[in-house]
Amino acid sequence: VFSMFCAGAIILRLTGIAVIRRHPSDDNGSDFLSDGSAENGIFSMAAGYGAFASLFFLAGVAGLYRTWFAAVVTLASVVAAIVVFGAPSLLGRFVNIFFAAKRRLPSISPAFLWAAAAFFFILCAFALSLLPPHHYDSLVYHLALPAEYIKNNSIAPAPYNLYSHFPQNAEMIFLAALLLADGVAAQLITFFLGVALVRSVYLFTKKYARGAEKNFLPPTPDSSGTKDLPETSASAAAVILASAPFFLLLASSSYVEIHQAFIAFAAFWAFVKFLETNDGKYLLFSGALSGVAVGVKYTGFAAVAAVNVILVLRFLRGTFAGASKSYKAALGEIAAFTLAAIIAASPWLIKNIIYTGNPVFPFFYKVFGYAATGWTSAAADGYFAALTEYAHKSSVFFELAMLPYNLVFNPVRYGGGIDVLGDFGWPALIVAALAACIFLRRKLKFASTAALYSAAVFAVWFLTKPVLRFLIPLSGVLAVLGGVAAGFFLTRKSFVVRAMAGLSLAAALAANANYFFFIAGFFKPRDFLLGRQNRVGYLASTQKNSPHRAFEYLNNALPSGSRVLFVGEQRAYYCLVPLVAPGVFAPNPLVAWADVAASPTELLETLKLKNFTHIFYNVLEGERLKPYGIFGFSEVGARNWEGLLKILLLRAVYYDGTCVIYDIQ
Repeated sequence: VFSMFCAGAIILRLTGIAVIRRHPSDDNGSDFLSDGSAENGIFSMAAGYGAFASLFFLAGVAGLYRTWFAAVVTLASVVAAIVVFGAPSLLGRFVNIFFAAKRRLPSISPAFLWAAAAFFFILCAFALSLLPPHHYDSLVYHLALPAEYIKNNSIAPAPYNLYSHFPQNAEMIFLAALLLADGVAAQLITFFLGVALVRSVYLFTKKYARGAEKNFLPPTPDSSGTKDLPETSASAAAVILASAPFFLLLASSSYVEIHQAFIAFAAFWAFVKFLETNDGKYLLFSGALSGVAVGVKYTGFAAVAAVNVILVLRFLRGTFAGASKSYKAALGEIAAFTLAAIIAASPWLIKNIIYTGNPVFPFFYKVFGYAATGWTSAAADGYFAALTEYAHKSSVFFELAMLPYNLVFNPVRYGGGIDVLGDFGWPALIVAALAACIFLRRKLKFASTAALYSAAVFAVWFLTKPVLRFLIPLSGVLAVLGGVAAGFFLTRKSFVVRAMAGLSLAAALAANANYFFFIAGFFKPRDFLLGRQNRVGYLASTQKNSPHRAFEYLNNALPSGSRVLFVGEQRAYYCLVPLVAPGVFAPNPLVAWADVAASPTELLETLKLKNFTHIFYNVLEGERLKPYGIFGFSEVGARNWEGLLKILLLRAVYYDGTCVIYDIQ
């Protein structure tokens, strides 16, 4: 994480996006990111993230997925930055992304209580991030794909894994963590990016709320309480975000939403800087960061669309006011921003064109096709049918009217299963953000921009796939709006207003804590964190139809040169031997081979010719996944598969009641 920050600081220096002085120059020598330079550390981290993701992508093209390469890159970034900036200034700026540095311990004060609340929730996320990676999608692709790339020393798509055609900037960062350490290191990177997001929200809110006090109340002797508005608003924004269960659960995982949320918020901040200064370099930087967010996940396109909407409305408003720049200049801004985003996202778009013929595979597959993926129309239809699992069941207007009720009483309407990680903690965030839009839109310069941006991103989300986990990239902007609304009410003259606001916020934090501990309880972290359980025991006890004891056999008992075909199982991350683990939405080669084989014996010979030495069959997980069509054999194929299992019955070398391993050689 420090290396990414160092690389980003050098990029900002070389491009002139920010003037980062060699030595701290603030009042007390401790808060190196105060006032005008508040964004420099955040921008450095975001720029370095994009640089590292692109660099490790290119390393995969060049076949350099080696520990020595990752070590050289990380150390070289640090050494170069120390030479340019000096160690004290560099370390101070980095530390300040995560802590509000003070020379003395704070007294028991409102500021201390805000900090204590945020620290409590962040500490909870830190504890969960030390667990072995156990979330389903991480084991299927977020960590499994980087592990396969390292085995193959190539970025080439993994066979029969649909997700290897998705943008993978976050997976490139995870890959660096796997080269240097392990999956827990990948989770810790996510954790530190989550803390950086909270700190970004705090710094942004404090900076842009400052000077706005005079807009909230007339300058009377009774309105002195508004002088605390910036600090109160910033602290409330940070705590509202840090306490949200969706933030805590995902900031402790190797999922990618927190990565995208941090990059997207940095891009939004850069865009606000452009509107503030009319300096084109900030617009280009915002576009580039938006492209990096697209490279994390396709949902980043919503933020690109939102900024374009704001640029168009800005031009139209200026036109009606008679003070607009020419339409050519406005189109130039839109084109520059969008082109910067496309260029930043282009490594993944070009890779998809090469391997699938479709830059945004699997989307628009009916337009661009899906060459060389082995996909069938049935597989495509099945994948997009799953995407619409949470689609609106009635009219969009009725669903929109029901949204407040569902967010409070039925949040799993917007994501069940593993998507539940993103379901809880939204009501307080959205209600507070709406309050800011209603009461403060004309009183804070950035509030209108934030409201338009949020509305545009929300509209894209609501009209496409309304899974709350996919709305998390917007959480930083919503937290800023929520923070200024909380600050507005918490600094009022009226004790009743302050008390009601405080009690409401306390109730929201208590509800968030309750939901978080309830969901975290399903992960059973206590025994592992207290050292009473090892990794395999933990994974075996928490995973449904766990394959991990069987993985111990595969990793330790198989001879060199083995190659395993997974059947009925996708969670391949912890298996260290060469393997093929077909996903439920990708073509299943076993089905194709069984359907064309003349007999079970010929199917066995086909598997041997494909260089497989073993079959790993998770029987119970296969039954669970059966409705997804993983055993969609023809009548002939079904007979061949059943016959093959009978042939292999005496070749089973491992069985634990859930999983069986066959030595087909």
